[in-house]
Amino acid sequence: MEFINSVSYLGFFVCLVMLIVAAVKKRPKKPFAIGLAVCFLLAGSTSSILQKSHTGSAQPASVVEQPQEEPTIEETLTKLAQDSLNNNKVPISVVLNDGACVVHCEAAGDSAYFNEVDLVRSHLSAYIKFCLGAYETGEVTSVDWWAQTNMIDSKGNESIDKVVQFEMPKETFETYNWENMEYGKGMYSQFSSDCTTCYIHPGILSKIDADNDIFYAP
Repeated sequence: MEFINSVSYLGFFVCLVMLIVAAVKKRPKKPFAIGLAVCFLLAGSTSSILQKSHTGSAQPASVVEQPQEEPTIEETLTKLAQDSLNNNKVPISVVLNDGACVVHCEAAGDSAYFNEVDLVRSHLSAYIKFCLGAYETGEVTSVDWWAQTNMIDSKGNESIDKVVQFEMPKETFETYNWENMEYGKGMYSQFSSDCTTCYIHPGILSKIDADNDIFYAP
């Protein structure tokens, strides 16, 4: 079809030239005029057919879907820690090393918590929630959760201090039935005695009743 198309265009131009020559020399022009018309129609028809053929054979570019990367275990644990604390004002970082997980809640200013009770309650509840999820991954063997915030001493000096830290052995943590426990008076004393580390900043601890104020169902 492409050959016929090429020949038609060539014949068209040849007939056009011969028609001009015949007109100049006053020779019969009819045969060249007919040939010119035939070549024109043939060239147009074959061009249309070729265009449709090329259009029909064109294949749309295939879209290659990029595989989504699975989050790392530290990214998964960081998301879990953020969801457990549920406080977008507090930056959180998580480091996992040979099963030992350290969760660091950075200082975020006074506006991050309502008061001292809210601060301790929030982190204690978040620690329990986080451990429940982290131990289910099979990648975590211990959790050390600690937090910093801005503190002002008795002389009015402000500094960033560690305010809470909780760490309980996994084996001990799993002896608690957290969903079926009765939270109430004396619960914090029992919890703290089972922890490897259970720290509340003295300046905060002096303003709260730990056994009655801070331990509640996560």
